[in-house]
Amino acid sequence: MSGTTTPQGRLTRHYNRLLAWSAAPLSLVIILLTAQQFFNQRENELGQLHKIVTEQRVMLNAFIRTANLHVSAMRRQAEDFLTTASERQPSEWRAWLVPSQIAVDGAVLTTLSLDPAQQTAFKALSGTIIGRMALLSEPARQAELDMALALFALQRADHATTPFFRWSYYFSGQEDFVTAFPWQDNAVTVKSAQASTIENVLKYWFAYDVYRLATPERNPDGSSYWTDVYLDTAGAGLMVSHAAPVYQQGRYVGMVGTDVLLGFLTELLQSFSERWGQVWIVSETGQVLADPDHPYTAADQRVRTLADVLPESLRSVPISSLLQSSDEFRRVGSDYLHAQRLKSAPWYLLHSIPSSAITARLLPRLYPALIVIAGLALTLLIIHDLLRQRFIKPALALVDYLRAESTGQSLSVPPAVPVQWQPWFEVVTTTFQNNRGYLQTIQTLNADLEQRVEERTRQLENANRDLRLEMEVRQRVQDALRAAKVEVEQANQAKSTLMANMSHELRTPLNSILGYTQILLRDAGLSDKQRAGVETIHQSGERLAGLINDLLDLSKLAAPDVEGFVARRAARPAADSGVSDLILDQCFLPPASDIAALRVLAQRGDVKSLLVQMDELEQRDADYRPFVEQLREMARAFQVNQLVRLLSDPRLRF
Repeated sequence: MSGTTTPQGRLTRHYNRLLAWSAAPLSLVIILLTAQQFFNQRENELGQLHKIVTEQRVMLNAFIRTANLHVSAMRRQAEDFLTTASERQPSEWRAWLVPSQIAVDGAVLTTLSLDPAQQTAFKALSGTIIGRMALLSEPARQAELDMALALFALQRADHATTPFFRWSYYFSGQEDFVTAFPWQDNAVTVKSAQASTIENVLKYWFAYDVYRLATPERNPDGSSYWTDVYLDTAGAGLMVSHAAPVYQQGRYVGMVGTDVLLGFLTELLQSFSERWGQVWIVSETGQVLADPDHPYTAADQRVRTLADVLPESLRSVPISSLLQSSDEFRRVGSDYLHAQRLKSAPWYLLHSIPSSAITARLLPRLYPALIVIAGLALTLLIIHDLLRQRFIKPALALVDYLRAESTGQSLSVPPAVPVQWQPWFEVVTTTFQNNRGYLQTIQTLNADLEQRVEERTRQLENANRDLRLEMEVRQRVQDALRAAKVEVEQANQAKSTLMANMSHELRTPLNSILGYTQILLRDAGLSDKQRAGVETIHQSGERLAGLINDLLDLSKLAAPDVEGFVARRAARPAADSGVSDLILDQCFLPPASDIAALRVLAQRGDVKSLLVQMDELEQRDADYRPFVEQLREMARAFQVNQLVRLLSDPRLRF
């Protein structure tokens, strides 16, 4: 027998389960409190992170807003200049506009440019212009040229205070010249277009989205806009542009804009002191504009997307769900996401923090609760050991003692029990000693009882032998009685046959006599003497029929029933009278012809035909059923004389 199925094993398991169930509620309460504290701390941490993220968004908006203000200032200055151009003096920069010849792939390309000699001395103050030489001979375009050149001062001032501006420029709506700040050698600008004519160079530059998005066809409401990320052909790397169209009295004139390097956005995110997990600046289309963990370099030729930087668990989530703005961190899979749209640009500041990072940050705060749980577990182990040594082991020893005593195997050394248990242990020991004495007495009585049982068994065997003899005698007597009964039944059957034959032989002529006497009594031609004789014959026939019926009834009775038969016979006239009155007063009677037919059959003693006639009468009219039932009972009881008297009642003839 294994230790787990012994009584000691079961008791130990029961004790361990009891201790575990006792400790479970307290442990559960501590765990729940710890979990509640953890969740509260997590919500607080996420709330603090939300505040930090909001501050970062405000800072980003402030920096990016400088680009909005810069473009708005250039647009406003350009439109104001064009509005007041007639009142202005020609620009001093116009005097420096000269043709410039640039060798490209064995050909010479002529473009409009600032005087190289002057530009060398003042290139820190001026920008670059590239365009068709024919502009100098078109008076209507001079105001636009002066406006574009006048933007250099504003662009120079904003670039001095905002280092993340890469280029600021003006694109003419006639698509025939471009100005840009800061200065760059036109040879670099022309060669970057990889074209051999000025027309193709301009066509290349005006094909950029930063210009096309400003045209009335693409921007009918004339609002400012941000472009997607693109690669600067001048070698500055990946950048994004912010621009706005310029109008003069409702007429589209051109576009002003500025370029922002993505590297600056990355540096801005890297400057954040509080940064958990990963943070990105993302466009509406999912382009990653800034990633502080993997910044863009000048060698990068491709713009990364969210699918390139997101953890594996988030790559299957739609961009619309990832960029869903909220006022708190959202749990998406195993990460917490927080997306906020920037006001100054159509971008999003997206944070992704693994839940494991939150847990690792909060775990030190749970050490007190874990220490309490460990202390509780240690306390339970100590209590378990004390209870086992002080109670469980003595209890198991006591169980072994009780089991040995119950099987009659007395232990030589009684078990050691606690002092508190000693009185009960003495009671148990005394009880077992008394039980052993009782057991010996019972064994002695059982031996004596067995002897008495053997003696009584012998007496019963002798009595059973006498009883079997008596039963054999009784069986023989019963067999003789059954044989006598068979003889009596045969004699009774012979009597019944005799009486039936006699009844038939007597009733048939007697019924004929009674029938003919009734017919003769109906004859009005009889004399009084003849009528008296016929009545005498009829009355004598009825008496004879009554005697025959009585004789038949007596033949059916045993000797003790004769007196009852006589009493019933004496009461028959009164009963017959009561039945006749009941039928005549309460039953619906059939026609006299039907009653006469029934009477003839009754006088003949033909009970079978009489019953058939009654059934036909009942089927013909259900109202005759009570009358027929009374007659049927008399016929089935062979009360033929009573039935004849009833059907011969004069009241039934009308």
